[in-house]
Amino acid sequence: MDLFNGYVDDRFQLISIHFPYAGASNELEAVKQEADSLGVTYPVAIDEDLALWNAYGNRTMPAFYGIDRQGQIRFAKFGGGGFETVIEAVEKLKEFG
Repeated sequence: MDLFNGYVDDRFQLISIHFPYAGASNELEAVKQEADSLGVTYPVAIDEDLALWNAYGNRTMPAFYGIDRQGQIRFAKFGGGGFETVIEAVEKLKEFG
């Protein structure tokens, strides 16, 4: 999570959306504890009814979206690993505001 915590500043807001899928991931307290144990310092929203999941057409976790200030999706990455791609996209978003 340090990878992402370093990108939070006055020009960039990181928000995590948790999509409950089974077991403890459906329990708010368990999600809070997991976020704390991972060192998450940014907001975590819980999409209990999968409204965002469906709106974005997600088919896999994790999914990363870069959305500019006008609400336009500027990048999307699906699946784990390859965080350098996400970091590069975040840097470009920060450059262009």
